[in-house]
Amino acid sequence: MDTLRLTLLRHAHAQPLEEAAADFVRQLSARGRAQATQAGAKIAQADLVPDLILASSAQRTQTTAQL
Repeated sequence: MDTLRLTLLRHAHAQPLEEAAADFVRQLSARGRAQATQAGAKIAQADLVPDLILASSAQRTQTTAQL
């Protein structure tokens, strides 16, 4: 039987919340995009690429998962 692994990650750094915008549509900041890209590279280098990703449909979370 294969060992199962659960990895919990938080979204990368997001842009500040604007008063008129909903929190759900916040994008990643430039810093967040760099963080997510770097984290993805480390995950791939460690051969820990997941078979399944369950993530919020919030914009910042989806972008983090894709990067």
